[in-house]
Amino acid sequence: MNPMRFLSVSALALMIAACGEPQEPDLSPYAGGPDGVAQQGADVAGEASFEEAGDDLRPTDRKARELCGAVEGEFAALLEPGTAFAARGGDGRVFVGWNQNGVAEQHVIFTPDVQLDDRLPFDLAVGDFQRWNMERDAPNRDLTGADRRRDGGLCVLQTERDAIEPLIAAWRTLEPKLERASE
Repeated sequence: MNPMRFLSVSALALMIAACGEPQEPDLSPYAGGPDGVAQQGADVAGEASFEEAGDDLRPTDRKARELCGAVEGEFAALLEPGTAFAARGGDGRVFVGWNQNGVAEQHVIFTPDVQLDDRLPFDLAVGDFQRWNMERDAPNRDLTGADRRRDGGLCVLQTERDAIEPLIAAWRTLEPKLERASE
């Protein structure tokens, strides 16, 4: 096996493992930590939802939930100026969208159809975007919203430019490769 391909596959496996259900008690409940589980110990892993959190959600988490429920439609229309959104579905689809400089965009990518060398940088950028500010004590935690879907997918809303710009850049790099592959 090509050593670079092995490293790429290994990095992807580590990224996927990192995006799984966190078990560490110091993680934010919005990242799947124990405080976010309604009936800790009674729920099957992945079955708890932020729907159970009720009205205790911060505004960014409520907005992330709204966007998460709209991923099958025109979710970019729901994005406020200066925000971006990314969601991973349990079926291999990745949803990304943003509203920057008065222009709202959304894209849905079925990642298993994308060549690994092209997909890996994009997947890593989505993972970084989704982890930004997700630690409970992060100084800008209120600038990030999250919701976990019943299918295990994670939906994240970001309002910080430093989190948004790398996601958009990763999409802009992947987009022409997808267009060439579809020709």
